[in-house]
Amino acid sequence: MQNFEIPALNTGFNGPFELFSGTNFAFCADPAGFTVQITSSCANQTAAKIRPAKGRVFEDESLSFFLRPQLSEESFFPAPLYYGWEIGEGGSLLEFRAGIGEEGRRIIGSGNGFAVTDGSGVRSGVEPVHGILRETIFGTLVSFDYDWKSKAAVMLDGAKGEWKLDLTIPWADFGLESAPRGETWYFTVNHNEAGNDRTQIHQVDLFSPLPIL
Repeated sequence: MQNFEIPALNTGFNGPFELFSGTNFAFCADPAGFTVQITSSCANQTAAKIRPAKGRVFEDESLSFFLRPQLSEESFFPAPLYYGWEIGEGGSLLEFRAGIGEEGRRIIGSGNGFAVTDGSGVRSGVEPVHGILRETIFGTLVSFDYDWKSKAAVMLDGAKGEWKLDLTIPWADFGLESAPRGETWYFTVNHNEAGNDRTQIHQVDLFSPLPIL
């Protein structure tokens, strides 16, 4: 089990690296996949809305884990895309992949070939979230593909004012058959407050290195 200082771009505070008190993160990889463990105190002690799969988790208090792979086994540069898992009350999951810049836009393309590409699948009130959304975030084009589906398993315990999350993700989500040992990927973990602007957590240049041991 690898324990990390959390590279949080938290939306609950003014500074990009401020943390909720008592937030902890650990990462454990095996040949089939890896498990992310996050514990954090709940800002809101009242029951939140339980969203459906691909629901609008980003509007509620939630935990998020973003991961940017290494470009290839031969290259130490990060890939022009990252993957996101946002988890809300009751273990509701919204997963996506996001292309970075023009190269990332080309990779995302039109998603599954049948996707809504004008952003209407993410407009206010639309649920489940779907299709392609392109936004410029702090000067960087980000192309979100909300039709992408992860095979992740979510276990969330929200008892006694503390969230305990186990998020298990297979390497197959990234088209891999086994762990990319020796590579360095990049990540961020966030505990997000309801109603706050989430754009700052998508600053990929602020993701921190995650060595795959």
